[in-house]
Amino acid sequence: MARETGGVSFEVTKSQTIEAIYAQVEEALRNQYSIGYTPKRQVGDGKYHKIKLTTRDHHLIVGTRDGYYARRPGTTTRHTAQITKSADT
Repeated sequence: MARETGGVSFEVTKSQTIEAIYAQVEEALRNQYSIGYTPKRQVGDGKYHKIKLTTRDHHLIVGTRDGYYARRPGTTTRHTAQITKSADT
């Protein structure tokens, strides 16, 4: 579910402690940018439309959901994604 919505899930283990997870989340939040867009073609067909977002900078990690269901005519659809610097930059 987390991946489908553009999120990340964490599991506490012996090697991945809650403290380490908090540190990862804290680091990601400090280096996160949000962008939004509105599709050029507002198709109110109620169908699922895939999203593919890439960057030219391979040091960035893009987090977005896989797609969206188009709304009925007369409503605006706006989508957001998060872009985070990778840990090795």
